[in-house]
Amino acid sequence: MRRAASSPLYPAWVESAERDLAEARRAIAARDLDALGLVAEHSALKMHAVGLAARPPLLYWRGATIDCVHRVWELRADGVRGYVTIDAGPQVKVLCEPADAERIATALRDVPGVERVPHLCAGGRRRGARVIAATAPGKLFLTGEWAVLRGAPALVLAVDRLVRVELEVEEGDGPLAIESSAEGRTCAPATRRPTATRAR
Repeated sequence: MRRAASSPLYPAWVESAERDLAEARRAIAARDLDALGLVAEHSALKMHAVGLAARPPLLYWRGATIDCVHRVWELRADGVRGYVTIDAGPQVKVLCEPADAERIATALRDVPGVERVPHLCAGGRRRGARVIAATAPGKLFLTGEWAVLRGAPALVLAVDRLVRVELEVEEGDGPLAIESSAEGRTCAPATRRPTATRAR
């Protein structure tokens, strides 16, 4: 955050957040994919512009990231309604209609450097899908935050705020591997993998 704050674009990005949120809420209420996609794409690109203008710069993208963005824009010019968003990393996410998902995924798989293109589904529960749910309390680190990621001990206090996560899993062939961004760890595979997941 300190590096991002060094960017001359940072104040404008923060100031625009409320407007973007209001615009996104209006689009959701109107069920307007195009309006929602445009504001999500614009917001993501502004965030990355902030990083690029920081000192030292923050550049999360790879060559494949840029190629994927251009591929989605090309598809959109051809009438396929897809909109990119990119969090603090190189991975491109595409907001689209379910009917266009496979066409977009196929196009992105052909981009050199793309490792995989999973499908995520928002909205109602799919027929036959299995739901995995978990609830956990919020936490307050008293000592050892971040150091615990390097194997040091930590003292954590549970607080009276809960988070609930539900994963909706549609069964398919192959192993299930849960990947964590914490030092690239992967949990032991199970016997099946989800072909579609939804978290809320």
